Amino acid sequence: MHYFSPVDKIELLEIIRSKQTSDDTLSSAVSLGLQQGKVVIVVNDKPGFYTTCLLIFSSMEVFYLLQEGLSPKEIDQATKKFGFHVGLATLIDEFGIDIIAHIVFHLQNIFGERLANSSVLELVQTLVRNNLFGRKSRQGLYLYQDSGDKQVNPKLKELVANSLIQTKAP
Repeated sequence: MHYFSPVDKIELLEIIRSKQTSDDTLSSAVSLGLQQGKVVIVVNDKPGFYTTCLLIFSSMEVFYLLQEGLSPKEIDQATKKFGFHVGLATLIDEFGIDIIAHIVFHLQNIFGERLANSSVLELVQTLVRNNLFGRKSRQGLYLYQDSGDKQVNPKLKELVANSLIQTKAP
């Protein structure tokens, strides 16, 4: 049973079924999740499961958008307007850019170039090399204050400026 943080706010519960999981065990896990008021999905035991793959692929899209010149605030506003409870830029910082980098490089062996192109991977590596891990290091796409306030990290702007993608004008 794969819960998401914060458990009391995130409705989704991912139940991973392995080859050894009995039908009774699966039924008990689904029943418990439903009793807890969760939205339960059952997935097979594969690399990244379902939600981690979604997070990684959506994170790569966020890094593309950063390279195209969008700010984390713009990305958060757009994804929240689309229906996410938390903006994807904020979610990346909460999850940890270093953790995303680790998973990306592991999953790239499985998914290959479908996962990310080299400029995005270089940007992720650059952020990690510069200790932009996210909220836990108090700096990632945003800077975090003791008060809980956050602002776009000026260091991010500098690092992304070196990897901006030229986009066509509309």
